[in-house]
Amino acid sequence: MSDAKEVRLGDVADLNWGDTSKTKASYVPDGHLAYSASGPDGFLPYYDFEGPGVVISAIGANCGQTWLAKGKWSCIKNTLRFWSITKEADTEYLYWLTRSPDFWPKRGSAQPFISQGDARALRVALPPAKTQRAVAKLLGSLNEKIALNQRMNETLEAMARAIFKDWFVDFGPTRAKMEGRPPYLAPDTWAHFPARLDGDGKPDGWKPGLVADLAKVAGGKQLHASLIAPTGTVPVFGGAGPMGFTQSHNVQGWVITFGRVGAYCGQFFWTKGKAWINNNASLVTPKDERDAEWLFLCMSSFDLHPVKKGAAQPFISNGDMAAFPVTIPPAGVRHAFRTVIGPLFDRQQLGLLETSILVDIRDLLLPKLMSGEILMKDAEKAVEALV
Repeated sequence: MSDAKEVRLGDVADLNWGDTSKTKASYVPDGHLAYSASGPDGFLPYYDFEGPGVVISAIGANCGQTWLAKGKWSCIKNTLRFWSITKEADTEYLYWLTRSPDFWPKRGSAQPFISQGDARALRVALPPAKTQRAVAKLLGSLNEKIALNQRMNETLEAMARAIFKDWFVDFGPTRAKMEGRPPYLAPDTWAHFPARLDGDGKPDGWKPGLVADLAKVAGGKQLHASLIAPTGTVPVFGGAGPMGFTQSHNVQGWVITFGRVGAYCGQFFWTKGKAWINNNASLVTPKDERDAEWLFLCMSSFDLHPVKKGAAQPFISNGDMAAFPVTIPPAGVRHAFRTVIGPLFDRQQLGLLETSILVDIRDLLLPKLMSGEILMKDAEKAVEALV
């Protein structure tokens, strides 16, 4: 920006270490939010700061990642924190200005870290305070919409899992019939449930089976790293779940995938449409797509520890996953479940798509607003239509 003034970060912000005497061992079940080098991941019975501030991961795998803290909060060992100490600088603007991990100079190789002196010496360009506040407000509104979508999706997922648990774990409809309680589902759905449990404690007529009776399990295919981008339209799933986007796809439809190798081995993910399943993940293809939602929730509730192999690098073979035992309700129950649960998954998918678009817009606007390439009034008009 032509009217920006260059200053040292340490001259406009109180920048210091987090509480070096506190580690995650001090966390309590509930209290005031605390930040570690991994981010906001615990609580303390007290707070050290109140109001907006920026927390930096100062060492380790997340070195250089920042978080905007608000309200009452603390930060512990291996963090730096700062906030504005002058009217020339807005704390939230400084957060957006320094948000990229590449902004922070790092020392060390095996264990990167940020020194307090290096952080204070960084030079930043500050436009007039009014412009700073406007930029921070605009980007903040996008972040709030993204966070709202994420919370909504968490709620939708919790609802889906609660219904699954009632029908297929607690056998709620069958038990209600056995106890003579009134129906709480639509009559045609209620009719699919038996009125008794068998000798094994499951609803009468529900059969023991294997995943292979309902789906095919196959490994993914290696996609070169150069073909994976941070944004795009076709998600790529690896051993740890979503890992970026690409242009091509090796699966389409209702996609169920799980991490086959590594720390997230056995964790399940889903999407709809086109996707690429990479080599450290596997694909679960239902024989009948009407089983997709039920099968995803069923498999993601498995205790897979007995079939995990390897110590340093755990993995689950496709054969072991296909042979995993499962109680199979009649098709009528499974398909009735889709009728009830399908709209929740549809809304989640829309939320994920909207969030992806908002993230792309935010990350596109950020450098252009900071450089003055896009004027605030033009950016505000574009964002108003979205939020």
